[in-house]
Amino acid sequence: IMAWHSPWSTDGVNSGVTESTDGGATWINHQPPPGSAWGAGNAAWFLTDSHTWLLGSQNGGIWRTTNSGATWTKVRDDNIAHGGINALVRDASTRMLYLASGTTVGISRDDGITWTDPSGLSHDYYETVVSDGTNLYTAPSFPTPSYQDGPWYVRPIAGGNWKPYGTQ
Repeated sequence: IMAWHSPWSTDGVNSGVTESTDGGATWINHQPPPGSAWGAGNAAWFLTDSHTWLLGSQNGGIWRTTNSGATWTKVRDDNIAHGGINALVRDASTRMLYLASGTTVGISRDDGITWTDPSGLSHDYYETVVSDGTNLYTAPSFPTPSYQDGPWYVRPIAGGNWKPYGTQ
């Protein structure tokens, strides 16, 4: 699956997810649900199997499908930040998902159906979350007037609050 940064529709705004089931020989476009708009600048990720996906949009929240895009359920109102293609981490040991969206990094313990927001992050926009297997790391994407990334925050995967990197 792949998501689009640019609009693909005649309205010049919307885009969706494109899927190939044959190594790229043919492609299927999956539109947003009727009455919804994802806009442009999306990211998509496989979850537990090739039919269960999570889509992060810059304009329409976070969406989940369990049938390869035939139907979608909105699971989060927060949008991903511009450039948020590295916004999702799955911890292999706990199978929990961590998603940088809006002004937080949400946690899902049920494969993206529901989300909680741990405390400790400044009220900025987050586009990336990464893991070294022990800790999670994130940084605001546009925290200062000069648009310099940082500072980095760290949180143990085992739990706890986000703290500025280097103070844990």
